[in-house]
Amino acid sequence: WKHWQKITKLEETAIESIKKAKKILLQSVPKDRIIAIYVKGSFVRREMVKKSDVDIVPIVKDLKTKKAIQKLDKEKGIFYRPSELLPKTAQELKKPNSFIDRLNSYKLIYGKSLKTSEFPFRNKKERLEGLIRAFNNEFLPNYEKGTFGFSELVKKVFWLTDLEEQINGKKAAVSWKKLANSIRDKNHIIHDALKFRLHPTKDKVKRRIFIVKLRKHLELFV
Repeated sequence: WKHWQKITKLEETAIESIKKAKKILLQSVPKDRIIAIYVKGSFVRREMVKKSDVDIVPIVKDLKTKKAIQKLDKEKGIFYRPSELLPKTAQELKKPNSFIDRLNSYKLIYGKSLKTSEFPFRNKKERLEGLIRAFNNEFLPNYEKGTFGFSELVKKVFWLTDLEEQINGKKAAVSWKKLANSIRDKNHIIHDALKFRLHPTKDKVKRRIFIVKLRKHLELFV
């Protein structure tokens, strides 16, 4: 962010919270147990909205350190919100996972950069297939149960569309807004997702229409 121009008030608040979270983390946990610290999400894409969290991901050497950071976030997170500490162990990353798949879109703020060559890295087709399975087997069923939020579902649509576009030869999205603007078909679900991202709604009818459209979109991959 040192080279960002026209920093918004939301971003200013986020930057200060990142600095506080990083300071508290490094004062509370042995530095030799932390491999790296990354920031990801809407802050990095510069697309924060009022309710956006700032996802800070410490990569640590063991489960004990991970649990210590989770406890720290629970007890002291109030001092650095909207940032949130979401630790992962190096062992966790040795299984195919979305964090390594999207590593190039995150920003390192401490430690050494992870090398994707040292971790399982799925190709785009495998990632798309896995995401579609997750929509059908996890995201949508859990949304219907009330255990998966509508805003989270909307976010997943952006990742889905980004993978679709990459498989079709396009570059990875720099921002969700630019991704939507690059798709001329105004009936594409990405435009609905952007609308709900920028203007959240609790209208059950509008949400239901979106879910129906999403299910039809997923059927295109069957």
